Amino acid sequence: GGGGDVGLALALVKASGVKVSSTVIVSFLKCSISQDRLSRHVVDGALVRIEEGAFPSPRVFEDKIPLVEPGLRGRIYGVCTRSGWRDLERAIDRVIELYNPQCIVSADIGGDGLVLGYEDLLGSYKTDTIARALLAYTAREYGVEALIAAGGVGAEGGGSELDHAWLAADLAYLDQIGAVKGVIEVPKTAITVAESLLRLGESGMLPLFIASVKGLNTIRIDMAYLHGEYKIEPWYRYVFLIDEHKHCNESPLCKNAIGRGLPGLKTYRKPKTPQILKKLYKEAAKNPAKYIEEIHKRRKRPPTILRSC
Repeated sequence: GGGGDVGLALALVKASGVKVSSTVIVSFLKCSISQDRLSRHVVDGALVRIEEGAFPSPRVFEDKIPLVEPGLRGRIYGVCTRSGWRDLERAIDRVIELYNPQCIVSADIGGDGLVLGYEDLLGSYKTDTIARALLAYTAREYGVEALIAAGGVGAEGGGSELDHAWLAADLAYLDQIGAVKGVIEVPKTAITVAESLLRLGESGMLPLFIASVKGLNTIRIDMAYLHGEYKIEPWYRYVFLIDEHKHCNESPLCKNAIGRGLPGLKTYRKPKTPQILKKLYKEAAKNPAKYIEEIHKRRKRPPTILRSC
């Protein structure tokens, strides 16, 4: 959730053929109920209802969704991750109570959502990790399938914040333990809503993803934190579907956040890297694209897999 991830989420809804009327958008946001004066929007715990035009920032897309998808009006929420764990649980509990979702797909562009906690650089991992911990909690407590849908892997920060080889190694490791449930390619026809959303706000990652779906080789970006000419790698258009329950079990970062939230990440100490992951990283460093392409070929699925996860 947050920023360009919203564009990917809407593209996945279109690609899967899921009815908008049976969809609810819940974004994990870096906010605090009290500090950001959101108390009047609270539904329960850390859950807030997002109204149209609530955020003046061009980097926040959630309140702009009704302008491109009117059918989602009144069905857009945020979870403020700068909250105590009990309030985070209450937020998820209320979403389950209100909508009884059959499946949760959490959109992530760039790859932050894949990190395990052993990497040399973690990117902007805190909000993503708390989201993952809550998804793992949901899968455990309610039996709801929770997937991370990671697109544009390696594109985060224009490729500078996260080591591409580490992300490729993480994917290979998750594939080995059976956490990769499939890989889809979003068709061009599904990104029209995402393009419309981008005209209303600014994102660093969403233009990269849209360009990859269109098959472009390079793109000029001057918005958010990206300024310059960027190469579009062919795998940016791949969306990897990761079982978050299995993922979290393998991630010391995620396990530290469960039951604690942000305090669990503030006290996090990087553990010793498993030998198998060291080996995968060493191999991926030679040709990370090869690893990603191989997983894509083995796990490729049509977008309709999202209808039932």
